[in-house]
Amino acid sequence: MAKKGNGVNRREFMQSLSGMVALGGGLFFMGSAHTATQEVKEALAPLGSAWRPDTPQRLGETTHALARRALIGEHGRSMIHADFSVPPKQLLGQSADMRYGLATKTVAEKAPLRILPGEKVIGSATLLEAPAHVAPVANILSTSHTTPGFHRVLKLGYNGLRKEIQARLDRGDLESEPVQTVTAPGRHGDAFRAHPGMAYWAEALHKPEYETPPLTVECWAQVYSKHGFNVLALNRNKESRLHWEIYSFAETGYFSVYMPGYGPDTVQSDRDITDGQWHHLAMTFDGRQVQLFVDGDRVADQTVTPVDGLDDGQEMFYIGGYPPHSIPCDALIDELRISNTIRTFDDIPAEPLVADDTTVALWRIEHRDGEAVLADASPLDNTAYPIISRRGRDVLEAMLLCLDGADIWRQRHLEELARLAAQSTGDERENYLRLVEI
Repeated sequence: MAKKGNGVNRREFMQSLSGMVALGGGLFFMGSAHTATQEVKEALAPLGSAWRPDTPQRLGETTHALARRALIGEHGRSMIHADFSVPPKQLLGQSADMRYGLATKTVAEKAPLRILPGEKVIGSATLLEAPAHVAPVANILSTSHTTPGFHRVLKLGYNGLRKEIQARLDRGDLESEPVQTVTAPGRHGDAFRAHPGMAYWAEALHKPEYETPPLTVECWAQVYSKHGFNVLALNRNKESRLHWEIYSFAETGYFSVYMPGYGPDTVQSDRDITDGQWHHLAMTFDGRQVQLFVDGDRVADQTVTPVDGLDDGQEMFYIGGYPPHSIPCDALIDELRISNTIRTFDDIPAEPLVADDTTVALWRIEHRDGEAVLADASPLDNTAYPIISRRGRDVLEAMLLCLDGADIWRQRHLEELARLAAQSTGDERENYLRLVEI
């Protein structure tokens, strides 16, 4: 095969060209960091600069300007954390589906709006929790999006969907799915069987007594797995300076406590509690000293000091799981007691725990109307409820709450568009008015 004047024949030229890629003005062989050979570069030189077709501009300059603002992060920087929440009393005992519906409606009512001049579609998220996939006001993970079917939504509309959901509710027969069993034989009577897949957890209303030193937290637990963290009991959310949790550490199974409002924030023992056997676990905290006990043995002793930078955070008390981060617990939990004193642990308790004048919580399984709850034997009488997914009526009622939220979100935007149009002129005013008509 004849070679060109610069010494590269057609086959060599095509083989070299097919194995190269142009990046940033340089030629590189695919799959390597080496640049193309000098003779190939010389062979390509007579061709001049590579031809590229003109890029068609299908969108207007206003849209391009809006896109540039989004791409440089302007909108992300303007997002804020939610400074509102669904009241804990309204959430208590509600399934995750109902919480999501309540959160959606609350966000629609209270989240700030963002409408930019020239936008053709409005209603974008303004809360920082949105890109983190967290429902900001209900202490659960969020759904990134829902897809009811574009054609169906256009055909039926929100009102049509609402009628279909209500018709299904009216027909009834929605509770055919059996309620999940949340108990198992415990150390003394029935115990709460936390779910290893975070299908449910238990929670009670927050009380100031649960976080005021001196403090003793104790329970019986039978923990089965060390592959992940097993969170047994938690006060407030992890972002709170008043948060504490007792748990087993991932991989090691070591009994530990986490207190982000203090340094060090983690106190870890060297005692593995994930052997599937019953253990009596306890933490004491006098405001500066944290001690951990397993079966009467002191297994950790750490001085801690308060740290700055955290606020009080959201209020709820969790047992057997942490829903905001979907952290589960593969364990049985029995007789969870909190006391406003420093108790001593010289041996394994031989009798069931009792409520005395220093007890501010003592949760045990009790059956009420055919369902299990964690009744509180302390004077505070603060029942903890298992939060179980109920796939019947709850899902449909949560859908209606989400549709309520959509209506509220739309109405708020219409009112804001009318306000902006009233104080604008020219094309900007016309664009606001067109959006109102849509």
